[in-house]
Amino acid sequence: MPFETELFQSERDFLAAGSRSASLTGAILLHMPAFRDVPEAAAVQDIDTGSLSPDPLSWLVAVESTFDELGICQSRLRLDRPPAELEISLSLLGYQPRREIAMVRPAAPLGTDVTLIQVRDDAEWQRRLEFLLTVESEDGVEPARRLEFERAKFDTGCIAAWLAIRDGRPVATVNTSQVGTLLRIRDLVVAETPRSRGATAAVLAAMVRLAHIRGLAAAALFTTSGTSIDAACKAKNFTPIGSHTTWIRELAP
Repeated sequence: MPFETELFQSERDFLAAGSRSASLTGAILLHMPAFRDVPEAAAVQDIDTGSLSPDPLSWLVAVESTFDELGICQSRLRLDRPPAELEISLSLLGYQPRREIAMVRPAAPLGTDVTLIQVRDDAEWQRRLEFLLTVESEDGVEPARRLEFERAKFDTGCIAAWLAIRDGRPVATVNTSQVGTLLRIRDLVVAETPRSRGATAAVLAAMVRLAHIRGLAAAALFTTSGTSIDAACKAKNFTPIGSHTTWIRELAP
């Protein structure tokens, strides 16, 4: 299976883990009822754009009605290269595209100055929470809720959770999953402190090393252009192999 296919499959597996499905015309909505307030807990995927003609705007309205019935306040559609009529409808309703780049690097025994500790028991989850409380949330989700969501995914077996330690203290948290020959890196959060200088690149190096230790072919992740993670990927010789786009709109509560 090509790396790009494995990486996209890891995203599908993560969304499906612990989720319920709601049928839509030409698509499927996956969601976790206990986490309506966590944006990535729900999304529409497998969109058959050919079945939405001749009125994609009405389809979007129906999708948003389903989100509303489920108590979800953010509409998220996973869709690359929508047809012109659908893209116009998305724009009319105020959807914003979030494009993420798929990055991959062959596994190798890279050097790094961080140590990875796998999070398993309550004490380690508490330590992870204490770290997250020191970092500003990018999406407005409280750290305790974020942790509950990640632990729910962890309990399904779809991710492993890690703390990255430098000089005896956490400098980052990160999750991983394995699909085929690929180690998927996700949910990387790094503290913005002097101690954490270079920690993003160091954690990525540790992930590439972990893939090597486990006999996998490569490590990969999605990142957004211009971010610190994007810069660290380039510093560690990750290569872009594709992209995916999520169309997002905040709905009235």
